[in-house]
Amino acid sequence: MKIKKLSFLIIIPLILLGLIIFFFTQREDIKFQIPFFKPKEIKVKLYFSSKDANSLVLEEHRIPRLADPLLQAKEVLNELIKGPESKDLFPTIPEETQVRAVYLYEDTAYVDFSADLTTKHPGGSCGEIQTIFSIVNTLTINFPKIKYVQILVEGKEVETIAGHIDTTMPFKQNLSLIYQHKNKKYQ
Repeated sequence: MKIKKLSFLIIIPLILLGLIIFFFTQREDIKFQIPFFKPKEIKVKLYFSSKDANSLVLEEHRIPRLADPLLQAKEVLNELIKGPESKDLFPTIPEETQVRAVYLYEDTAYVDFSADLTTKHPGGSCGEIQTIFSIVNTLTINFPKIKYVQILVEGKEVETIAGHIDTTMPFKQNLSLIYQHKNKKYQ
């Protein structure tokens, strides 16, 4: 009899706790998170255009850590598309652009973007260079296994993004475009 009473005293509070958690997680107006379920975050290095559009500038962001490296790369690119947090920097990819997929073959990442990458791009050779190398440098610096990046649009190679730079071959990292400054914010 004592065992039944003891198990009853344990089961009822557990059921109540489960109902409370279920109730709060179903409510959209309440941001309820259980601390030990909070995803770990990582710091990533993203490259955005400088004010004068002559260089790429590093800005670090925090994003959720994902177990799959290809999904992590896609998340990094989505963060790049969101744009910079600093008002002194400018995005390099049209905000309507979507990352359709990221594939990896040996040391080359194939990044498949929606058509908005080309149709909504503002143009210009400097803008096109900034777009290409913000993508390439962001991926190669955050994922050392990636040495080259091939840009695809709607699953296909494109000749250019905006009519100036040949994008039919993979690109390798180009650190000469990164603004070097003594201030840590711009390394």
